[in-house]
Amino acid sequence: MICRCLSKQLTYTSPYLGKDQVSSGTLTLALAHGKAVISTPTIFAKEILGKKRGLLCKFSNAPSIAECVTRILGAPALRHDLEMNASIYGQGVGWTKVADQYSGVFRLAMRPEGVVNETAMIAGPVDRTKRSAKMVAMVSVNH
Repeated sequence: MICRCLSKQLTYTSPYLGKDQVSSGTLTLALAHGKAVISTPTIFAKEILGKKRGLLCKFSNAPSIAECVTRILGAPALRHDLEMNASIYGQGVGWTKVADQYSGVFRLAMRPEGVVNETAMIAGPVDRTKRSAKMVAMVSVNH
């Protein structure tokens, strides 16, 4: 249901009341759908909307939200840039990608070679064909 709603929206607004919000499934989903996002500057939003993936508005401030919406709708180039940056980032944070990241760690931990003590450092964008992911996993297994 939420995916259908997001697909019809030009922007997604996440107006949390306090700065201590550390995650938001709908905000992440909006990025995965390549939407231009507006959010209050929560801990999570400041991190995830960096690198021109969205705009931050003031807490409990409707005129600030309206200003951000007006900026996005009045500047097609800005909206396009936000959508592209959101989409690129969102490709690496969907549930399928997270599952791929976990499966890579599990495969590493299940190696049959006796004792495995290693650090897997895989960097770069997620690519299902190469099973790469932005992740650092510490694995120590005794068989």
